[in-house]
Amino acid sequence: MYTADSREILFSVCFWYNAPHMQTFTKDRVIILPHAEPYRDLYNVSFDEIFQTLNEPQLRLGLPDDRFTNEKTIRKKRIYIYYYQTYPMQAKKDELLAIVDFVGISEEGNGKNK
Repeated sequence: MYTADSREILFSVCFWYNAPHMQTFTKDRVIILPHAEPYRDLYNVSFDEIFQTLNEPQLRLGLPDDRFTNEKTIRKKRIYIYYYQTYPMQAKKDELLAIVDFVGISEEGNGKNK
């Protein structure tokens, strides 16, 4: 079980680990898993918003379960993307594949989370 102190340490370690190296994901290197697609559709998150959130996040964290989360506010909508990173079978140097596991939003200003 995590305590407040251990969460702060975990956050610091994850942020330090991820901060120096930001990946850029191209359209052919992003896969949205079937269970995440209905949420993307329900919350009206476009593919362009997915790419903006992956490539230009306002917040990026590594999670202890090998996933990453990126967050970005676009047009009064805070977008949350949980994803895995992996290497494609045939890739150029340092090229990664993003496998999107979850897409969510919260509306800015009204405090409602979705």
